[in-house]
Amino acid sequence: MSASAATPEPDGSAPPHDPAPESSESGEGSHGHPGTGDETAPPSAAAAPRTALAAPDDPEPQPVRSTPTKGPRKAKAKAEVECPSSDATGDEVEAFVQQWKITGDEAEIAHFLDYHRSKGSRFKDWLAAWRTWQRNGQRFGRGGTAAPARPPPKPMTEPDLFSAMDRLRNLKPGECVR
Repeated sequence: MSASAATPEPDGSAPPHDPAPESSESGEGSHGHPGTGDETAPPSAAAAPRTALAAPDDPEPQPVRSTPTKGPRKAKAKAEVECPSSDATGDEVEAFVQQWKITGDEAEIAHFLDYHRSKGSRFKDWLAAWRTWQRNGQRFGRGGTAAPARPPPKPMTEPDLFSAMDRLRNLKPGECVR
């Protein structure tokens, strides 16, 4: 070996500069430009792996804690629970409803459970899901404890229909119906 040959560092890492020429497999030169692939990289761009230099007696770096060390620890979260399957007996469904304190119209509870069975829903708090179901029923006019739906519009009588048609015929171009 010659005196100019690179010798490994005491910790086994490669030396910071390797003067040996390197070739590129992709057909590009070492500077990212198309070339013959046999160009050498400048000394500062050597392909030696970059490692942090540390003294041999330095301890391993410690991982950073992602949770704060101050304050009380929270209790473990509740496990998510499925609603009883459609094969469940009436007693099992009744026990589930009583356990979660779900009260209201039986038909609405059945609709609630059927919906969540079909979706495969799992909740940590079924009572909160039931309260949300009830609020949405009020907002969107569903059954159960929902607000009463609007009455349907009155059907048009024949004179009303003819009156509306006359108004449309008498409109001038660009005029709106009022």
